[in-house]
Amino acid sequence: MILLDYSKAALTSAELKGYRALPSLGKGNHAKSSFSVAYYSLACDPVRLNVKV
Repeated sequence: MILLDYSKAALTSAELKGYRALPSLGKGNHAKSSFSVAYYSLACDPVRLNVKV
């Protein structure tokens, strides 16, 4: 999943880690393997999270 943020204030680490708890991300074919969340913001360096469900 790729998140593009064009706002002046970037998401915090806690807000990004909240994507691990979304119920809709735990269903489907990816439920058997991990996937990555890439976050790109104008206000900070890129962040990559590995999500294991």
